[in-house]
Amino acid sequence: MILPSVTEVLQPWCTFNGISREVLLQACIRGDAVHAYLSNIAEGLPVMAIPPEYEGYVQSGRLWLQEMVVEVEAVEERFVDPDFQFHGQPDLIAILKDKKRILGDWKTGAMPQKSWPLQMAGYELLADKRGIKIDRYGTVQLFATGKIGKFLDYSGDIRDRSLFLQAVNLWRYFHS
Repeated sequence: MILPSVTEVLQPWCTFNGISREVLLQACIRGDAVHAYLSNIAEGLPVMAIPPEYEGYVQSGRLWLQEMVVEVEAVEERFVDPDFQFHGQPDLIAILKDKKRILGDWKTGAMPQKSWPLQMAGYELLADKRGIKIDRYGTVQLFATGKIGKFLDYSGDIRDRSLFLQAVNLWRYFHS
């Protein structure tokens, strides 16, 4: 049986009506590049020259890491849930200055999406399955201007776990 990723499970509900295919492609390329730079920064690895169109987003994430994080525990680590049969790769698990363990995902999009809380709940379920206690989970919205990223906390709504698992069941139903 094929195990879907968290993002594959949510794909049917990620709509970008009115946004051209070219704009979406460029956003995807930008997101992948910024993720790669921030993964290196979070792991303390060197970062080579950053293209000007990504500099602001990378700076936004770098500032957030410097201001908020005291310890990075995992970066882009693949987790698998053999019971619910899905997998995922959260961008970051870290300890914040307030001693809370967070699970975060970098986002370069200008507007939060409805799928983000469910995506984060899916990652939190995976961390929980691995025995990693997450205090807060959410996305870090990055800004092209380079201002410090903004953590959007989604950990307060327990419905998100249930909705994500319903999406997993629907994915399995339509792909079996």
